[in-house]
Amino acid sequence: MGGEDHETGYADDIEERYPRLELWTKERFPIQDIAYRWSGQVLEPKDMMAFIGRNPRDKRKNIFIATGDSGNGMTHGTIAGMLLTDLILGKRNRWAGLYNPSRKIKGKPKKSNGGGQEGKPKKIKLAEATKKAELLESGQGTVLEIKRKGPRAFYKDTDGIIHSLSAVCTHLGCTVNWNDSEKSFECPCHGSRFSYAGTVINGPANEDLAKFSR
Repeated sequence: MGGEDHETGYADDIEERYPRLELWTKERFPIQDIAYRWSGQVLEPKDMMAFIGRNPRDKRKNIFIATGDSGNGMTHGTIAGMLLTDLILGKRNRWAGLYNPSRKIKGKPKKSNGGGQEGKPKKIKLAEATKKAELLESGQGTVLEIKRKGPRAFYKDTDGIIHSLSAVCTHLGCTVNWNDSEKSFECPCHGSRFSYAGTVINGPANEDLAKFSR
């Protein structure tokens, strides 16, 4: 059962979303126990239509792509099989324009202060940030704005070791947020996700978060 969708890096109530989804499910199906639960991630173009066709940056015009499924991979997989076959064979396909990866999508870009939070966070000194990090419970993380150093991400692992990372996403420089349910740092601007240790989990970022000794 799926639901309780939210934009990456913009939800701070994920632990409340699971019970709501479980309640909705149990009201409709004879479910006794929940064996597993997790958060998935789908890429959604602004117009909610997939990108299926020629790679816009391929000068030789012999590379084709199918992406941006918006959670409809089964449907788009079938469409892509038919559409890309026609393009390769030089046949006309009435869906080619609809899914054209080169199409112009209307819509204003989402505004963000880089952290998915209301207003600007208070800046504190590094020493104060370190003390706050020490007070974290095992398995908890946080993002703090440090004077003259920028946003810093902290995580305390199960051995009590504090991991100190840059909170600046390596994609385009937005500030990541902490997802307590998934134990990951997530970018609210373009959906990149990083492990508690700063390792890339999902793109478009392809470089890990910078690490600090403290």
